[in-house]
Amino acid sequence: MRRRKWSDPPRPLLRSFRQKLVLTYHLAMTSFKGPPGSKVTVFSLFNAVISRILHLPVLGLLLLSLLLTFINFSTSTLLVSAHTDFLYQSSHLFQPPDPSRPCRHIFRNDVEASALLADFVLEGIPIPTYQSPDQAAGLLYNASIHVRQVAKRPSFSIYPVRKDFPILAGPFSRRTDLGRCWVNVQFGARYIFFIERPNWAGFFQITQIPVRFTVKRWQTVQNIVRRGASPLQMRPLYHAEKLSVLVGNELMLTCRVKGRPTPLISWYVNSTRQLGLWDASTGRGVIHTHRRSSKLHISNIKLTDTGNYSCLAENVNGFIRKTVFIIVSPKPVTTSKPEMSTPEPISVHPCYQYCLHGVCSLIDGRPSCRCYHGYLGRRCELFLPLRWAKM
Repeated sequence: MRRRKWSDPPRPLLRSFRQKLVLTYHLAMTSFKGPPGSKVTVFSLFNAVISRILHLPVLGLLLLSLLLTFINFSTSTLLVSAHTDFLYQSSHLFQPPDPSRPCRHIFRNDVEASALLADFVLEGIPIPTYQSPDQAAGLLYNASIHVRQVAKRPSFSIYPVRKDFPILAGPFSRRTDLGRCWVNVQFGARYIFFIERPNWAGFFQITQIPVRFTVKRWQTVQNIVRRGASPLQMRPLYHAEKLSVLVGNELMLTCRVKGRPTPLISWYVNSTRQLGLWDASTGRGVIHTHRRSSKLHISNIKLTDTGNYSCLAENVNGFIRKTVFIIVSPKPVTTSKPEMSTPEPISVHPCYQYCLHGVCSLIDGRPSCRCYHGYLGRRCELFLPLRWAKM
């Protein structure tokens, strides 16, 4: 019988610098993201790795500040010119105006923007979970979501999201509050959910407003997830810096935009007053012909319409704005010279007022008079008394 050898002592888990680096990166990537508004970015991961490995938080903060300065200068550059303003940044840097209301922004009804902002995008069916009597009488509730399809998932997650398996997500509300992403879902219906990575308890929080599932919406989500975001591009509103228009004429400006996700287009006058939709009674307003095209139509333009007209297109990745200066000029007044009219020669008949007391007739082109009774002469100008005529 062979003598049993003693087993070697257990080796430490972190045997090398490389394993320690990989484990730290994995813990940072799968850690809880925290309350709404705090996002795990490259900067926080870099700071966590430096602080954990080197045990020097000051050095990590110093390197983090240098990295922030470099990346902000290179990626979030604001290009300002006389006619074009442009800003492009990653969708991870997008923050709602109110952190306590993560869905209180103008892009909350756009599935493309919601897909970029969320960590997980999936199609699922909400299923009711057990609730105590106190929870059933409350406003908020959670639901178990039966996952049917997954369009987007992060690289690392504590709890995986798999097809045909349930997950616990929420919160949902019996009273809709779109600013807090609270909606009342219908159990058994198909939805598209936008959720963030789970916490250590395996709870998935809703970060964007869930929408009813349609094939068109799902294809839109798959397209934006596959292709990703792209910077906005806009055609010039006019080929020159200024545009001169006469009073009473018609003005038409067209704004065409390219970029992903599909931007929201709006028009402004002097960068303060936003123009509304087309009004037939006034003959002016904005006409949205397509989600990427918009027209500004002003008929019977006035002198008070002079100013800077801007087209603003914005999405979760930034904005682009182009401006043209409209000059409304009065119509020129033309003074006409007085017309000098010369009288045309009047043709008179030769017999006109030729015979004073008789009938005129032309004989060989010459007037000849046949006098009345009692008159004599070439033009019947002599009067013969009746008593002489009887003698």
